Amino acid sequence: MEKTEVESIFTEALKIQPPQPTHFILYFETDSVDLAPESQKLLPVILETINEIKSVSVSVIGHSDTPGKKAYNLTLSKRRAQAITDLLLEKGIDKKQIETTSHGEENPLVKTGDNVSEPKNRRVEVVVR
Repeated sequence: MEKTEVESIFTEALKIQPPQPTHFILYFETDSVDLAPESQKLLPVILETINEIKSVSVSVIGHSDTPGKKAYNLTLSKRRAQAITDLLLEKGIDKKQIETTSHGEENPLVKTGDNVSEPKNRRVEVVVR
């Protein structure tokens, strides 16, 4: 079937499909819950996306790089994720919509060895559905 034929037959069904999840990555300063300056600019975009698509689910997932002990990095990634969750709550996002988790240093964006500072691994991923 041609794309135009599918669209003409299923126009109404295609209109009600849920939007694809939107992913955001917020980066943090070293050993901190302070957002990097470029990531601060994303907060209004995240809020706009949540409101625009009438989101029912927002995942906030904290991460860290590998310097330090694993237990500390897990705690740091939890604090980062909670900091973003708190910002969303302050802006009126319903707590029931938000799922907050963290991975510590376990799921790096950039693979490194132990005790390697990597700015891209110091992050919180926000997934808006």
